[in-house]
Amino acid sequence: MHELRALLREYDRARGYTDELWRDLTPDEVVWRPREDFSAIGWHLGHQAHVAHFMIRNLTAAEPSPDPALDALMDAALPEQFRGALPTVPPRR
Repeated sequence: MHELRALLREYDRARGYTDELWRDLTPDEVVWRPREDFSAIGWHLGHQAHVAHFMIRNLTAAEPSPDPALDALMDAALPEQFRGALPTVPPRR
């Protein structure tokens, strides 16, 4: 059990670092792509969260997806043009 707590602590630290990287971006910057076949920053953030959740739910209780609409959107095996649009991000105040 001690190892699980250490793993969760490190996971939370990594999520915190990732969160700091995008916090000052505008909604347009989160979804901007330099080329059509490049993924946006928002996709990479969503992909990380989706894969982590997928792994945890499948390694624990095989829970159903909390949002099946995100399954294809965050699937790195799908080419960029077939994934769909990212959800919008509310503007920062």
